[in-house]
Amino acid sequence: LAGSAIVAKSLGSNGYIKYASGLIVQWMKVVNTPSTQQYVTYPINFTHTPTVFANLECLTANVNVYTPVTTNAVLTINNPAQSGTINIFAIGY
Repeated sequence: LAGSAIVAKSLGSNGYIKYASGLIVQWMKVVNTPSTQQYVTYPINFTHTPTVFANLECLTANVNVYTPVTTNAVLTINNPAQSGTINIFAIGY
């Protein structure tokens, strides 16, 4: 399949896989602080603006109220309700 070859990867707990087609899959674990805005840098920058994200998931063990805002390099977590780990999964190019 054209473009399906992996051209770069980092398989750590905060990592990514980049394919020849330009598709990037990333994941991170972030410990958030209640009621503060946090800026989290992706392991690798997406090439385009966030409007081309196929998916952005922020999952937590706790129930949180937050609004993720993202650019091609940084994820902003606004006003989390509780402390805890947020598992982030993003797909884009």
